[in-house]
Amino acid sequence: MALPESGAAAPSAPWLVRLCAPQNCSLLPKKSHCPPPKEIVSGCIHGWNLNRARVLFSCMMCLGMLGGAAFLVGVSFLNCTQTALAVTLMTLSTTMSGVSLCGFFTNHMDIAPQYAGTLMGVSNGIAAAPGFIAPLVAAVLTKDVS
Repeated sequence: MALPESGAAAPSAPWLVRLCAPQNCSLLPKKSHCPPPKEIVSGCIHGWNLNRARVLFSCMMCLGMLGGAAFLVGVSFLNCTQTALAVTLMTLSTTMSGVSLCGFFTNHMDIAPQYAGTLMGVSNGIAAAPGFIAPLVAAVLTKDVS
């Protein structure tokens, strides 16, 4: 399988596949009906017992993180000529990390259903901070290196 020479399709493939993973794995506990949102707090998520759904999403979170890590370890054993396999393993890794989002998003509803949106904003803001702080720290530490 030859990759396109433009270089645009291969790097975008993992993220395009990951875009669909959280939506598809969240369909697992759905039954034929969707209860009103207030039933989520009282112990029913889409017709499931709350504990059953919590266990399912926690398992999916672990599977997503460990599976993604395993595929990344697999990439480290490839050589430079195995680009198609590298892209495939990276796609599987990012897809698995997308599966872990199902468990991540439900944790905020478990902790404090009334403030789930606020908790999500605060925790996501803290998690995103290293992404813009690390390059600034690296620039300060390596200002004499070109």
